[in-house]
Parts: sequence; C-alpha cells; structure tokens
Amino acid sequence: MTPPAGSGRILQAGIDYAPCKGGIAIDRPVLKLGLPKGSLQEATFALFRKAGYRFVLHNSRSYFPAADDPELEAMLLRPQEMARYVAVGVLDAGLAGHDYVVESGVEVAEVAELTYSKLSSRPYCWVLAVPGDSPIQKPADLQGKRIATELVNVYAAISASS
Repeated sequence: MTPPAGSGRILQAGIDYAPCKGGIAIDRPVLKLGLPKGSLQEATFALFRKAGYRFVLHNSRSYFPAADDPELEAMLLRPQEMARYVAVGVLDAGLAGHDYVVESGVEVAEVAELTYSKLSSRPYCWVLAVPGDSPIQKPADLQGKRIATELVNVYAAISASS
C-alpha cells in the first residue's frame, strides 16, 4: 500500500528479512516505533508494560531498546524530533506531544491521544507566565517583545489567533 501523496503518514510497516531454519529468508513485518527519550522514557516503558509489551535497555547510552515482540523495533528520540522521523519514513509511528507535532511543521496523522506523564496520568498544560504586576495580560500584549520559548511555531499560531 502506498501512502497518499504528501500525507507524511506511514500506512504499512517496513519489511525485515529474518533467516529461518535451513538458511532461507522469510519476510517478517516489523513496526518501527519511536519512543521519547528523557523525562518520559520510563513512563512510556511503563505504559507499554501495561499493554503487555516490554522494552529493555542493555546499555544506558543506547538508543535502541530491545522489545519482547519480534515485530517491534524501537528507537529512543527526543520527542521534539519524532514527527520529522515519521514524516520521512525512518519510523512507522512515534509518541510525541501534540505541541511538538505542531512545532515540527510536518504533516503526520495523529492516531491516538495518550494521556500520561512522568509522574501522573494528568495532561500537561503550557502557560504564559509573567510577574503578577506585569502589564502583559494576554498573548497580544507581547507584540514586539522578545519571548523565550522552545515552541516558536506554536506560539506564533496562538498569537495570530488572539
């Protein structure tokens, strides 16, 4: 199956060739899955354990956790980069926050919303923080000001709609 032009969504898992008894190669479908490295890594592994899948890192510096399912290949990445890897076909799917998908500017299909964090099952919320006595009360008040954010494109979209 070929993805629609410009979709950025991988519709079919890649094919991995694995040897079988007698040295004859067989096709084995493999899902290449991107998992967030960093603060969400352990929470993500726990989420998959609840679903019956286990990932193990044999080396703390490795980016390729071993999966207990031969049809899964995992790669640890910064969540900020996940959508780009899916869009270009390096990964079939990946877990990343909606904010990072929007920030990446690439077109991918968001197929599920997973509500979890490193400490709770509550979703996180981005806020605009200013001192209590600040004259800035809404995003439009920041017009022409210098803003520190890792989500430049997300902020631009929010401020354009305000």
